[in-house]
Amino acid sequence: MPSLNSFPIRYKERPYGDSCILWVEAPEIARDARPGQFVTVGCDGLMLRRPLSVHRVKGEELALMFSATGTGTRWLSERKEGERLDLLGPLGRGFELPPSPTRILLIGGGKGIFPLIFLSEWALDRGFRVSLILGAKTREKLYPAHLVPCGVNLSLITEDGSYGDRGKVTDLLPLSGEVNYIYACGPSSMYREATLKLSGKEVQVLLEVRMGCGVGACHCCTINTKRGPKKVCQDGPTFLLDDILWDELSL
Repeated sequence: MPSLNSFPIRYKERPYGDSCILWVEAPEIARDARPGQFVTVGCDGLMLRRPLSVHRVKGEELALMFSATGTGTRWLSERKEGERLDLLGPLGRGFELPPSPTRILLIGGGKGIFPLIFLSEWALDRGFRVSLILGAKTREKLYPAHLVPCGVNLSLITEDGSYGDRGKVTDLLPLSGEVNYIYACGPSSMYREATLKLSGKEVQVLLEVRMGCGVGACHCCTINTKRGPKKVCQDGPTFLLDDILWDELSL
């Protein structure tokens, strides 16, 4: 069951650019959280809570990573160690790993890497072999390679060629080889290109959409799928790539 409580910030990091990581001591949430799930955060002066994916979990603490680009996330980025955050979670349906350890491929475009770090650690701990394609527009917007868990087979790419290969993450998809289990998070343009290159493979994607309540009551995050209308906050945020009607989706 989701937990709603006020939890203390134990540590704060600013790994690169406008990104921020808050480590929060939230044992009830950390114990139950699974990769791909999220929490909602109450921000002072704002009516709507802000949804944030779980970035990492360590013991009784969880890390929330975000870019300080809006009113809510800028407020969050200004919080200090020792202050308390109003969190509700874990929420949503997370990623599902195969029943037995095998090789899996993760694809992170831009900020899409934030929830995939938790997934990579979770999978490595369970004996999976993890490959990660990590991309961004420029080197300055690329998640630092030294923060990627040890044991991950990492491929880096930037659109301007300032670090790693030059191009988009979808340009490296032939690296998937015989991998049949693929997990992705990134912009809708990345997903649309992936549908053309990964046909016939099981691809789980995490959608980031505007949410209202975060618990399935307001219906504002509803999308159309081949299985009918689905609420991202409740039926997702993870979906099968082929299930989503991309021509009807606006992200």
